Amino acid sequence: MRYSLKSTCALLVLVGTVCISRPCQAIDFTYSFVNNAGFNTVNNAIVSGRIFGLLDNSQNFSTTHIKVTFDSVSTGFGAGFSAATWLDVTGQFTVNNGVLSFVAFNQVGATETIDLHDNTGGRGLINLNNFSAFYRNFNGTTGTPDITFSRIADAPAVPDSTYTLGLLVTGIIGLECFRRRNRARVSV
Repeated sequence: MRYSLKSTCALLVLVGTVCISRPCQAIDFTYSFVNNAGFNTVNNAIVSGRIFGLLDNSQNFSTTHIKVTFDSVSTGFGAGFSAATWLDVTGQFTVNNGVLSFVAFNQVGATETIDLHDNTGGRGLINLNNFSAFYRNFNGTTGTPDITFSRIADAPAVPDSTYTLGLLVTGIIGLECFRRRNRARVSV
């Protein structure tokens, strides 16, 4: 059986593509903090939201794949507040082995602004853009209470484009082999 140069190249491309392809997995987290230094909001209310689309073992900077939400307050949203989403966020989120190890994030939205930092235990601030009310977890006399970041259970991995390309090349090669075999049978 003799292989043409074209077939050999196609096989090498296929093997290389399959060997370097891997599923791409974004990691999502929840965050929460206790409102102990807010203004025009309920003291000790628990503020929570989610962070979507962080890549593991990476420093996730200003990207178009990160989304942060403000989902709830344990005592109900204060006057003027509602659930909010910030897309294409700016800031830094460092993830190491599935753990969110550093956060420095600030984003202005249509009606609300969010500020999450994990320095000195954590600083959380969600305020109305006119600062008439805000949720905050900072107390200058006793230090900064923590912001809790928890990983959300993984969803099934989505194949990245390299993996998809490998499947496409495999299909094309398979169809070509099938076509050649049928042509060889017809000519016999």
